[in-house]
Formats: sequence, structure tokens, C-alpha cells
Amino acid sequence: MRNSVGHMFGRSGDFSLIRDLPDVTPTTRLSETRLQAFLGTVMDAAIIIDGHLGPSHIGQYESFIYYHSWRDPNFLDTPEEARQLAREFSQFKASPARGEAGREFCRGLISYYKNA
Repeated sequence: MRNSVGHMFGRSGDFSLIRDLPDVTPTTRLSETRLQAFLGTVMDAAIIIDGHLGPSHIGQYESFIYYHSWRDPNFLDTPEEARQLAREFSQFKASPARGEAGREFCRGLISYYKNA
């Protein structure tokens, strides 16, 4: 469908556009209902992709940047810093840092940051 709309020569069966104007066959019709179904499929795919990339990959960069803006450069006690950072992260619904696992996540994040 895309090629028959985007490339008129794809509808004519030959490349007679180069010569005189051909009798162009009409494009495939697309109803609003069918268009909405296609767009719904695209939206479903985007939601699935976001669900995978966000927590597994992109979210960690956001956590890294959040820590960078939140941190106190003079704070040397990593366990206490990790506890406070986990508490800070816990206010966010989709936070990877909740409970004891959150403190462990924050310890790893701080360690990664300080070694980067």
C-alpha cells in the first residue's frame, strides 16, 4: 500500500511515467476504521517496546542522571548515602529502588557513578 501511494510508477505496471502520462491505476483505499486499526497496532508495539526498554535500559540512565543532580560531593559514607538515595527514589512509582533491594540498587549505582 505504501509503495502504491508513495511511488506512482508502482501502480502503473510499467515505467511509462517517463514517457507520456499513463493511465494510472487508483491507489488502494483505506477506511478510517482500517487506519485506526493500523495505528492501534503501532501504538501496541510502542507500548511493548517502552515496557522493555524503559526499566531494563533507559530507566537506569535516568537513575544515573538523577543521582548526579541529587548527590552531595562531600558525602563520603556510601551506605548512608545509598539509604537516603533509596528513600528519595521511593517517591517515584516506577522506581527500581524500593526496600532492601532498592538500597542494594543504590549502592551499585553510587559505586558505578564514582568509578565512572
